[in-house]
Amino acid sequence: MGDDTVIECAVAMETLRSVNRSKNDGKTNSRTGGLDFTEISLADNVLMCSLSVPQTGNQVFDFNTKYTLLFATGQTKSEISTEKTKHSNLPVVSSEQADLTSNTQSLSSQPASNVLVKAHGSLMISAWVFAASFGLVIARYYKKLGGSRRWCGLHIWFQIHRIAMVLTFTLASIAFIIVFADVKGYSQVGKGANDLQFLQAHPILGIISTALVVINPLMALIRPKPDSATRPIFNWFHWAVGTTAWIISMVTIFIGFEIEKSGVPSYTKYVMAAFVAYQLLVELVLEIQGCIQKSDQKTVDGYEMKNMNGTSGVARHSTMKSGTNGAGVFRSVLLVAHFFILLGFLIALLALVNKQMLRSVYNSL
Repeated sequence: MGDDTVIECAVAMETLRSVNRSKNDGKTNSRTGGLDFTEISLADNVLMCSLSVPQTGNQVFDFNTKYTLLFATGQTKSEISTEKTKHSNLPVVSSEQADLTSNTQSLSSQPASNVLVKAHGSLMISAWVFAASFGLVIARYYKKLGGSRRWCGLHIWFQIHRIAMVLTFTLASIAFIIVFADVKGYSQVGKGANDLQFLQAHPILGIISTALVVINPLMALIRPKPDSATRPIFNWFHWAVGTTAWIISMVTIFIGFEIEKSGVPSYTKYVMAAFVAYQLLVELVLEIQGCIQKSDQKTVDGYEMKNMNGTSGVARHSTMKSGTNGAGVFRSVLLVAHFFILLGFLIALLALVNKQMLRSVYNSL
């Protein structure tokens, strides 16, 4: 909420009725008084409130100005109190500005838009569900992609991995900045009287995952050379930081879907759960296929042969069972399929996050 005047109309125990004026300063709300009510009724779950606004002293409204109205509902602090708690639903906004001097104007409403929140969620989903998920699979299971061929002087798998992770870093960083700009500081989510307390973990986990996504490329810039004795240590740390960031981001996104301002359908979390299950299944299949491929390798070692000059020598070579080439084709097909399935999950989740906006665009066509 911004710097707004709030008119409160409350009913408790069907006999307690009150109208109050309060003021939002962006983060807190305080009552200021200055209103009188003439009638309050509650029937068929519809609350109607008639009030009078004194025009002397501390004037509430400039009646020469039209206003955009926001409507929100919630609970009182107790059954015997008309003091409000934080609204329990997303506010709706009047579809046009209200003329407060008119006795005939009829207003319709539409859901309030949270453009920056939607942008934050969309960018984070793009970063972690698509870019990071693809980049992690490439780095762990496809280091032989392209064989000895190189792209701009580097192995093909590494170039794809780097592009995916740079994209993850860029999208996550922009999303991080956007949400801080939206809340003007550290988020207060989960601290309302009616909020689920676990929602407070969302900003904390978001900061941690963003910090890790910044740390990992910095580690990569100072990585030891391939033949260095410390290179295996770096490889493990690099993998651990990236995997931890991905896991934390998944939990953070799940929690984000429960935040009121996200405005996503309740079933969005099931689509997200299907994605996580799919990603883990792909990694499991690749792990099993890798183990099978290693067991299929058979080394024929140390058989004697005659040289052309009559002396004997020992030769060694390795052979693979039939099916190795088929395994390579399987992995290639799986990688292509994985890319497009990730793209499908991304499109589905972005459509759900931005469902309200897409519906508005469709209705305007």
